[in-house]
Amino acid sequence: MDNKRWKEETRGSDKGNVFWVITANDLEARLERKATYQWVSRIPGMHQLCYKSPFARLMNHMQDERPEAYEFWPKTYIVPLSPKTDTTAIFSKGPMIFKPDEGSQGDGIYLIMSKADWQRQMEVKPQDGVLQRYLGKPLLLDGQFKFDFRVYVLLLSLDPVRIFLCREGLVRACVEPYEPLSSRNKHKVSSHLTNYSLSKRERNYQHVDNPDCGKAGTKRTMSAVLANLHNEGVIDGPQCWSALREVVLNTTLAMADCLRGKLTTSSGADVPTASSMWPVGPITPNQERTSFNILGLDVILDVEQRWHLLEMNSNPSMEIDSVFPMEGPDKEDPPPLPEPGMPYHEVAGASYAMMQRGRGGKHCKCMGHHRPHVHRPCLCDIVAKTAAVKGALKIAQRDMKAHKAGKSSRGAAHLAAGTEYEVVYSALWGEHMLGNLCYPSVRHWGLVMKGGSLA
Repeated sequence: MDNKRWKEETRGSDKGNVFWVITANDLEARLERKATYQWVSRIPGMHQLCYKSPFARLMNHMQDERPEAYEFWPKTYIVPLSPKTDTTAIFSKGPMIFKPDEGSQGDGIYLIMSKADWQRQMEVKPQDGVLQRYLGKPLLLDGQFKFDFRVYVLLLSLDPVRIFLCREGLVRACVEPYEPLSSRNKHKVSSHLTNYSLSKRERNYQHVDNPDCGKAGTKRTMSAVLANLHNEGVIDGPQCWSALREVVLNTTLAMADCLRGKLTTSSGADVPTASSMWPVGPITPNQERTSFNILGLDVILDVEQRWHLLEMNSNPSMEIDSVFPMEGPDKEDPPPLPEPGMPYHEVAGASYAMMQRGRGGKHCKCMGHHRPHVHRPCLCDIVAKTAAVKGALKIAQRDMKAHKAGKSSRGAAHLAAGTEYEVVYSALWGEHMLGNLCYPSVRHWGLVMKGGSLA
């Protein structure tokens, strides 16, 4: 962050322009005390809407209303299943994956092959959640590893709605080569689940911490991977990016409409409502205007270059460290920090100095790893998450200034200029911002905009 422009206050202080809140309770307390000109970094109701079941109910409804626009959403059932649900028919079409409603970091996820598997699982540990179709033919990284993308999206206020897509994100790969899911390997999560919280505990986790390299490492930057896949002819980069924008647009706009109470539904539709997502009370016009949210979309590509949305995160992790076990068979010495004159020297040094004040400079026994370990800066995390957070704060700051100056109609493209975000939608124009398309490969491929198209 630019320390010349931002000053950190204590958590209990009421000073400041932006309050960075984490939990729903923090948000509720801050909304009660904030002045009308002050902003908060969470949109009321977003945390609850991103629970597995409410989000699935919303997306199922949108898919029913507009099937072609929401093809990216896998068939998903709400658990407990309706008594009318034909489980035999569900599993006749292939494996499913169960995700608990409030689970995170891969906790409580199960791969289900059959109706009998499902019945056994619910008998052993019945819980609420979603049962989602498992993608059987994913695109493979390096021709052998299943992987997904963590894509950062900024929803800037509910009135007016503005949606921005960050050109930088993360790629998380499995640590074991992919095999088609079967009863024999369904418990081998290291080849089927990409969650970093699971992968980092595996002996085969590959630390290749180079944000500009899309060819190696269990964690890589999104821009480097997209560039590499395009250059190798695996994907059509601009086409994939355009399709991703559509996923972001349709998903985020539906969420915004839900939280604003503007979602058009038929009588009796099983759709989350604004009041159920934020039961504290109606969201005031000022709260709609002065809140924003960085969202984390988890998406995956199949072999036909089609995007599939796996889930949405209202509070994506902003941790920027890697863990290196210091004992046992998977012991690994952390690599040296970049030396002066090397790329990322300053940001790595600053991050490490910050960790030294906490847990980074000594052997640690926290829950980050099951063995004693050390924490070191992860450059891929730093690059992606700095782009997401710094850009979001810059956009919010510009919008605050414009609103204060009476220029509430300042263009969304102006707000995003110079950041890693591009405009996907702005309610000020009420249109999909195709004219602002800027493919994330700019720093990797040297592509430029000419006449509103990629050249």
